Amino acid sequence: MAAGVVGCRAADPRRVRTLAAMSESSSAAARLELVTIPDCRLCDRAREALTRLAEQRGQVWAERDLTELGAPDPMWWEQVPLVLVEGQVVCYWDVDEAAVVAALER
Repeated sequence: MAAGVVGCRAADPRRVRTLAAMSESSSAAARLELVTIPDCRLCDRAREALTRLAEQRGQVWAERDLTELGAPDPMWWEQVPLVLVEGQVVCYWDVDEAAVVAALER
């Protein structure tokens, strides 16, 4: 795990499947997304962190329910919540604000 990253892991590029790859209307998708499941305390914490980060940056974001969305990669069920930028997994379990900001600035 990289220095300063606590409980957040970057996606393994060999296993990455994007949200865009499974969505026909990916162009309508928000640039910043949080993938969650119901009754998930980690998801609640991630939602709070992402809300705060999005407000600070004036960024619009969307939340997607994995139980309705389906998982493009079976590992997503083990990694929820996931933060995606432009359909790419940036981090999971906890919001790594520095990684999200870096992905948004690319």
